[in-house]
Amino acid sequence: MRHDDAPLRVQHQVPVFVQPPQRLLDPGRVEPRPAGQLRPLRRPPGLGEGPEHGQPHVLHPLVVHSCSLHSKVPRERGPKSSALVPSVVTMTQAEPSTVLVTGATGHVGRPLVAELLAAGHRVRALSRRPERATLPAGAEVVAGDLADTSSLSTVFAGVTAVHLIGFGGDYAPLTNGSEIMDLAVRAGVRRVTVLKGETEKTALDQAVEASGLEWTYLAPVEFMSNALEWAESVRDEGVVREAFPDVRSAMIHDADIASVAAAALTADGHAGREYWLTGPEALTAPEKARVIGAVLGRDVRYVELGRDEIVARWREQGFSDEDVEFFLTMRTNPPEAGYTVLPTVEEVTGRPARTFAQWVRENAAAFGG
Repeated sequence: MRHDDAPLRVQHQVPVFVQPPQRLLDPGRVEPRPAGQLRPLRRPPGLGEGPEHGQPHVLHPLVVHSCSLHSKVPRERGPKSSALVPSVVTMTQAEPSTVLVTGATGHVGRPLVAELLAAGHRVRALSRRPERATLPAGAEVVAGDLADTSSLSTVFAGVTAVHLIGFGGDYAPLTNGSEIMDLAVRAGVRRVTVLKGETEKTALDQAVEASGLEWTYLAPVEFMSNALEWAESVRDEGVVREAFPDVRSAMIHDADIASVAAAALTADGHAGREYWLTGPEALTAPEKARVIGAVLGRDVRYVELGRDEIVARWREQGFSDEDVEFFLTMRTNPPEAGYTVLPTVEEVTGRPARTFAQWVRENAAAFGG
């Protein structure tokens, strides 16, 4: 996976937890949820859809990376109800189509563009700075900004499916969702995926669901790319410094999110579903350090930071007292959802979710490998 040439700046993804997940029995049938669990809370954007091309694709500044986000099984949601509806869905591959990918230079958008092209689909990639996108040959890169509806007047022409991110360049939730979806509907778009940036329903979500299009939500947990925060210390000192060594994270490979998006954009059987995505294992920070060392072929030590040290680091990074208090709660008393592995990636794509070791091999150069 490509990394931008600008200096690395990884921000944290908030580990907002909700109701514990259940294993997916089949793509359309789930077990009932236990009652009395946490309700969804606000979640900022996921890693990978950086606000500027040529800059690192970073996380919203409100999160800790050692603790994973909520995990949730896919669910059917009708136009008037959010209840779980058991059903059996048969997924069939569609004919080659034209897909508009927003956030195309991000850690999810970039592999999504590549996967769609490899499968024979036509790809239109939206970029605020198309001259710096450096996307694979075959992608039609067009200029536009999701937060500026006037820049989108022609980008949906001829498009049959669109992948949306739910936030603009400043990571704030989009406020022009109805205008975006009106353009999509009038252009004849049939399917839409949304990379969720909030656990609660946003204005974009409401517009997507009211559009009449086939929609699918993607709600990933902690991105494996968050480990890039340790790249400099691993490269220079052979050290990972992190607090709370017992907290596990069911983090996911960015490309697996892209693979699920590609399936939902190009095949039947995903309409009205919300896919909560995890990797195949839940690891602690010391275990991640050991994996990094094993892949690099050298010793990488884990150095535990004390509570005061990690709090001081968060404050130095500009987090508020409220943020710090929330981070501590999620680190010291993480809900089960934070470390529960779901099989959704394999069940949607037919391929096992990628491991953290595989991600490290693909990004070894960042760690000095």
